[in-house]
Amino acid sequence: MGEFLLERLTDELVLEIESSEWNKQLKLFTKITNNEVKNIVELETLNGMNQLFKYRNIITHGNKLSMVEWNYDNKTSERLEPNKFEAIFTFLKQQNLVTEKLKDVKSNIFELTFSNDVVDYFIVTINKYLDQVRESFGISAEMNKPLFELKI
Repeated sequence: MGEFLLERLTDELVLEIESSEWNKQLKLFTKITNNEVKNIVELETLNGMNQLFKYRNIITHGNKLSMVEWNYDNKTSERLEPNKFEAIFTFLKQQNLVTEKLKDVKSNIFELTFSNDVVDYFIVTINKYLDQVRESFGISAEMNKPLFELKI
């Protein structure tokens, strides 16, 4: 009976891990390991992963990206809609992956943020994340190598 219960609980946990979104994944990691990801992954790497999943959510949920412009007291203001994308754009600029200003790229925002440099940055970030998690558990570089390595 005990063995069956453990197997069922393990199966349910695996299913929950496989079907959960990023923030839930972070909570599950803490629940399982009794340690938070932020304690074993460098802040810069974790920030990159957080931005990657924000970017992924905007893209996969089919949000239309547009520039909203308005005038108030003889000043023109603009922002990206959905507003969440503006934070991603700012993050990419901070990483020197985007050099243009928003007002200069109205027609090609997606093209600008889908560049090879941006994709390469996220691949490197994912590999750093996986390396840091693997190292925290003492898993050698050769163990599960196909699982822990993305190629640019």
